[in-house]
Amino acid sequence: MRRIAAHYLFPVTRSPIRYGILELGESGRIHRVIDPRGDLVELPGMVFHSGLLVPGLIDIPDQEELAWLKAFLSRSSPDTGFAELRSTIKALPHSHQHSGLKQVIDQEAILEKLKKAAQNQKQSPFNQGLNEGLNEKQPPLEQFDEARNQEQSSFVQLLKGVTFEGARLLNMEQVMGSFQPGFKPGVNLVYPFDFSSFHLRHDSRIYPIT
Repeated sequence: MRRIAAHYLFPVTRSPIRYGILELGESGRIHRVIDPRGDLVELPGMVFHSGLLVPGLIDIPDQEELAWLKAFLSRSSPDTGFAELRSTIKALPHSHQHSGLKQVIDQEAILEKLKKAAQNQKQSPFNQGLNEGLNEKQPPLEQFDEARNQEQSSFVQLLKGVTFEGARLLNMEQVMGSFQPGFKPGVNLVYPFDFSSFHLRHDSRIYPIT
């Protein structure tokens, strides 16, 4: 059993887990998602990473790409997960026809889109809360916590659009797109990350783990 953890684990369909741990089988299937309740715990064989653990990113395909992917997945083994989908697309011959498909699972390119989407959002609720006060009746520390929770929620929504929503379009949301027991969503490490504002940094990179 493989165990990996990071500063935050993003299941996508539930709140981020501080110091969350994934237990994975040999095929990359999730056995368990462990919430240590904010405590940094060390389990046998566990590897801890700096940054975030997120599922494999899936860009929203156009209709032609969507049709190809659905046809491929309908013929695939029930054991097919994100890693198998990525390997199949990467193995396709280089051609204009397949270039769009390769962008569907291009993790670096999708991360860059996430960065731009974050930059294009309206003024950060985090900064707005600090500068103007979310509620003058709240103590400053509570204002800080509420603003940070809003910023965290904003990033989660962006991430959900290129994980769970992509998997849902492929009718694969019961296999990939989020961290849940029995799923094979692929695992990425995002690092570095700005934990103070809970947003991607300009130099954030993505590193596939499974």
